[in-house]
Amino acid sequence: MRLKFRQALSRTTVCLILLDLAVIVLYCTIEGRHSTHHSQLASAATNSVVPRSMQFHTAPVGNGPNRGELEATGCSTDLAIKGNGFFIVKLPASMGYGRGYTRCGCLMLNQNGDLVVGINEGYRLMPRINIPRGASQVTISKDGIVEYLPAGAASRVIAGQIELAQFSHPENLWPEGNGIFTETVSSGAHWSKHPGEQGTGAVLSGFLEPAANDSVASVK
Repeated sequence: MRLKFRQALSRTTVCLILLDLAVIVLYCTIEGRHSTHHSQLASAATNSVVPRSMQFHTAPVGNGPNRGELEATGCSTDLAIKGNGFFIVKLPASMGYGRGYTRCGCLMLNQNGDLVVGINEGYRLMPRINIPRGASQVTISKDGIVEYLPAGAASRVIAGQIELAQFSHPENLWPEGNGIFTETVSSGAHWSKHPGEQGTGAVLSGFLEPAANDSVASVK
């Protein structure tokens, strides 16, 4: 009788020990998953990408309105801004579209005949100015009027007029690289005028501003 009781007691003890072990294993598993989950959340938070529209630029640019001595090029589509202002360009998809601003006046035509700032694959001027294939004698006046002579025509045609952007604090524009800037809260929103209007600088055809065009020297 005593032997059976001891055997039963031993079985109960073993079962309790196994139960305790199972509880410990389950607890460790839950804690491990919980810890892993928190690690994943922390990693996701650290590596998350803030949408461009929500980014806040805190570092001001000191050379936004870079102005050096002008360099004569003899090319009618090379422009230097004499005074305040920035050329307005359309940003590509990789930069979130929208507008960019530059003092670089190294202009050329893309494959569609649009006037572009010759950086990388070209940033199209805004508003768009198009010159048809076969046209010649492209000229740009100091107030930004672009004219050309159509193929087979005797009189010149106006393609459009360049606009320049101004800012309350251009020194706080954000440098995107290659002479392209974007506006920030501290730079203020841009306003645009034609060259020579209300304090906006004139454009000089056949000249470049070296400090603003160093990045495109190899493109021309």
